[in-house]
Amino acid sequence: MNTPTKKIEHAQKMLKELPVAITGLEALERMVDTDMSYKYGSVDTDESLDFKNTIKRSINRYGNMYLAIVTFLEKEGINPYPLNDEWWSQKENREWAARWGLKRKPWWKRLFSKQR
Repeated sequence: MNTPTKKIEHAQKMLKELPVAITGLEALERMVDTDMSYKYGSVDTDESLDFKNTIKRSINRYGNMYLAIVTFLEKEGINPYPLNDEWWSQKENREWAARWGLKRKPWWKRLFSKQR
């Protein structure tokens, strides 16, 4: 998984499996469109270049594509899913998180993290 396209495809599969509604799928589709424009060329505006660079930095910074997607969605002002006690109390959500390597923060870190 060394190309942006493969990472984005992996993230799409992962996000489609989310057992809760996700409002960030539009943002993910924009990411795919952005990746396509890298290959086929397009006329870029300052806004689209900034958008592309944000995605590239996220993908390059994190080996875990899930973390890159979540970070990107949060920067866009989108909460990818409710990471709260209610979400974690559901067995299907915990199983999904375990399958994708997502770990819950320890209680002392949750206590001091900003509210979503």
